[in-house]
Amino acid sequence: MLSLAGVPTIQLDAQGRARSSLRALYSWRYEKLGDLEHVLRLPEYRLPNPGFLYDHQLIDVPDYLGAGETAPSPYFYQVYLIVSVLESTLFWRYMYA
Repeated sequence: MLSLAGVPTIQLDAQGRARSSLRALYSWRYEKLGDLEHVLRLPEYRLPNPGFLYDHQLIDVPDYLGAGETAPSPYFYQVYLIVSVLESTLFWRYMYA
């Protein structure tokens, strides 16, 4: 929308916060999206997450207490059950991994 109003846009061509396999999920949106050098070099970007079978997984989250996904303000979505599931998973990984 802002580009229609004449606001200049920037085309992302490199990222440095996710694994290459995760970057591939959203690279369709960018012409030439690649990885920054540290993503290819550092082990934390190459090793799998302990306790998870895949780099990315879908989680089926049913409604929790009668509410599923909510949007308290435009473009801000939240699902309380996802937070609970992820907190439990991270706690388990911390305690037993």
